[in-house]
Amino acid sequence: MIENGHVKRAKIHLVTTPGAVAWIAGAGPEPLSDAFTIDVLKRAAAGRRQQLKKVLTDQSTIAGIGTAYADEICFAARLSPIRYVSTLTEEEVARLYASIRSVLAEAIDAIRDASDGALLAGHQRDFLKVYKRTGFPCPACGTAIAEIRYAQTRTYYCPQCQSGGRPIADRRSWLTR
Repeated sequence: MIENGHVKRAKIHLVTTPGAVAWIAGAGPEPLSDAFTIDVLKRAAAGRRQQLKKVLTDQSTIAGIGTAYADEICFAARLSPIRYVSTLTEEEVARLYASIRSVLAEAIDAIRDASDGALLAGHQRDFLKVYKRTGFPCPACGTAIAEIRYAQTRTYYCPQCQSGGRPIADRRSWLTR
């Protein structure tokens, strides 16, 4: 299904145990569970030449983080979404770990508050700081939130807070030529 120019995909599986579905059985730990530790994150990043946002949204690495929360996590950690995870310092991994847990916990609380305790009700995510906020001022520094597109995804970030004041090259211009 295509909705508002975005491809929406869904699958339904009727099983007695979630592990019977291959992609669920192969999923990484839930980021708010005790199984997700800083050591798990360090191992996932070690020697991996992959961009941070890609690692965050890789369901086999960490379960349940989608593109919106990956953008928010990168912003909270003050890390560029295109940075290779193998280059993160110990301190940056610690910041990333804390941001994963705090951003998701705060999102759950905000959604519950907005929907009288239900998580599956339709909801606005107006609590997000960078996701889909292109041109709005960064809540931390006032710089306009920027957007890049690559690999059929959009990424929202603050050029000042996350990339040292340097805009990240947007690949859509050469893709349309």
